[in-house]
Amino acid sequence: MKVNIVPGEPDVIEFIPEDFWSLDHTLSKVILPALVKFREDLQGAPFVDQEDVPELMRIKYDAPQDNQWDIDDDRHFARWAYILDEMIYAFTSNVHMDDELENYGVERVQRGMILFGKYFRHLWV
Repeated sequence: MKVNIVPGEPDVIEFIPEDFWSLDHTLSKVILPALVKFREDLQGAPFVDQEDVPELMRIKYDAPQDNQWDIDDDRHFARWAYILDEMIYAFTSNVHMDDELENYGVERVQRGMILFGKYFRHLWV
C-alpha cells in the first residue's frame, strides 16, 4: 500500500493485490501509528460512556453538579486516554498478528476494535 496525503494536492492511495489478503492487517499498519501520534498530541477529550471505562474512572453522580455536562475532575481526560490506549492495544495486536493472539488477550483486542468503531467520529482535534 502507498498512501500520500498532502494538503492542497490530490490524495494518492495505491494498493497491491497482497494488501487484500489480510486487509485488517494492512489497515492496522496505517491506523496504529496514527492513533499513537494522536494519543501523544492529545488536545482535548470527548465525553465517553461510563460503561466503557473501569469503575474507578467513572463519574460519581453523587457529587454536586450544576448540570449534566460538568466535568467531575481530571478523570475526564484520563477516561479518553484509557479509550485510546485500548484502541492502540487492539491495533498493536493486529500489526503483530504473527505472534499468538493469546499473548494479547482475544477479548481485550475485540473490545479495543469495538471502541475504535464507537469513537471513530471523535478522532479529531
